[in-house]
Amino acid sequence: MPLLLWPLVILIPYLLGKCVLRIFYRNRPPQEIIVGDCFLMGTIAVIGLAEAAHLTAVILGRSFSDCVAVFCILTGAAGAAAVLLLASGLRKTGRDGGRRRKGVSTDTVNREKNIIEEIKGLSAVGKAACFCFTVMAILQIAAIVTNGEVYREGDMTVETVNSFLGTNTIYGENPLTGRPYELGIPLRLRILGLPTLYAILSHLSGRAAWRVVWYVIPVFTLLLTYCAYYSMGQSLFRRQAVKKWMFLVAVALLFWAGDYMYGVDGFGLLCSGFRGTVIRACVLLPYTFYLCLQRMWKGVAVCILAEACIVWTFYGMGACLFAALSIFAIQKFVERKSGQVCGKEAPQ
Repeated sequence: MPLLLWPLVILIPYLLGKCVLRIFYRNRPPQEIIVGDCFLMGTIAVIGLAEAAHLTAVILGRSFSDCVAVFCILTGAAGAAAVLLLASGLRKTGRDGGRRRKGVSTDTVNREKNIIEEIKGLSAVGKAACFCFTVMAILQIAAIVTNGEVYREGDMTVETVNSFLGTNTIYGENPLTGRPYELGIPLRLRILGLPTLYAILSHLSGRAAWRVVWYVIPVFTLLLTYCAYYSMGQSLFRRQAVKKWMFLVAVALLFWAGDYMYGVDGFGLLCSGFRGTVIRACVLLPYTFYLCLQRMWKGVAVCILAEACIVWTFYGMGACLFAALSIFAIQKFVERKSGQVCGKEAPQ
């Protein structure tokens, strides 16, 4: 059973993400979809499935084991649908014989970039930047795995997950007192599904909650963070691979430099990557920024909903919504100004 954890956090998100992206942007994909996009969108899809199972158990008053069963059913159905959809797409591509789809160039039919080929084509400076980034990422993973006594004051994630596993209920026991909640907990907090997702992963894999929460999830969060920033670099430095890798080196250095004080993004990423606020700041926000730049608004909406599922805010819609609205307003302002300039120059 412990081996089941890795397909859950690697293979299933990839398949679901690839399926979701194909559904969203099948007719006219706005950019070449890379492997990192599949992992990012697939992880958001898994969060959504866990939230659906969580809400089902909370609303109907079911046990945690029932929640696990619902999650497995939803994930299995979604995974099977993804495999069927992707297989049908491969058969269609084979029948087309590499011909162009209607309205889509042959460059976008096979949209996944081969990162190995990109690295081979880099200049010496680009390869050096790629090497530096890879070394820093590996060292950061090592720091997460080996740092067993990090500063986690005030965090009750592991205790909450253990209460789910120990009592077979969801928010049925106060982890501080070990007794049922006397006055209950706020509804906005009760509907957050991140502890439930961690408890499901721990239950299915057979691993202790502290191993899943403190080690597995932070490593996965780090990888998703760099997937998000890789996608952002792909958008900012299109056809400039050297600048993209130098951008990633700068991002990794900033996270290292931020590992000095509680509350800084670098500290959160390297010491408490299991928290919803860290996932929002390091994964959802940069990915939202990238999707806004590409005008992939369906993906933006999914990021906004994902934040509402994992982070407590007063109204459920927080930083991702604010970032999306700000970028949308800036884009419309720039378009309007560009249109006015073109209109004034036209009569001349």
